[in-house]
Amino acid sequence: CALAVEQRKLIAYERMIASRDAGENSVGVMAVIPGGETVYDEVLTTDGYLEYYVSAYNCGNGEYILSARYEWVIDPYNKKVDVFGLGHCDGLTQVGDSGGVYYVYKADVTQQDGIGTIEYVAEITTPTELCIDDGGTVVSQDLISNTSETSALNHRGFIQYRAALSSTTELNVSIFAEYLHQEAIIGVSPGLSFPEGGSIGITFENKYKRMSPNPYLQFEVQ
Repeated sequence: CALAVEQRKLIAYERMIASRDAGENSVGVMAVIPGGETVYDEVLTTDGYLEYYVSAYNCGNGEYILSARYEWVIDPYNKKVDVFGLGHCDGLTQVGDSGGVYYVYKADVTQQDGIGTIEYVAEITTPTELCIDDGGTVVSQDLISNTSETSALNHRGFIQYRAALSSTTELNVSIFAEYLHQEAIIGVSPGLSFPEGGSIGITFENKYKRMSPNPYLQFEVQ
């Protein structure tokens, strides 16, 4: 796309929210994305803890802006290093390196400073670890934890990157997001991978819960 990074992320994010609010695109439906349009898929995990979305914006000429966003519906009990990723099928190829990935993690923080209460939105744009692999981009992130002076709520994150069709013979392609929540009492820092055609791979997987179901979007090539 012949768009600046800031323009691309703004367009994709705003169109994703607008499409979500309009109720467009349902799980299990083959989507069609005209040029300059966005479709999305949204799910709430079966335990009701996490809501997350995935979207695709058609730039034209076989290129797409892919986006994923999650938000905790409840305050997670364990706030350690969680894992979030945006993946694509082998019919798509990620364009660019880490400089082409937009990432942000936010939380609403309330802090007691000894004089009064300060409220602000914490924003982190550098993840604990970033891995760009054949199957997509995955990050790990230290969730902001509560202390005697600080509390953090509404944990949420967003990943975006550009992808192109792997060949001119593709008829349809798919994208998806995954979230893994650390449940270990003693925190671990996992190694990350995202193999082509597979799910996110991590070390210490027995310390994590894969949040299910996860958003999945399949769409026709235009």
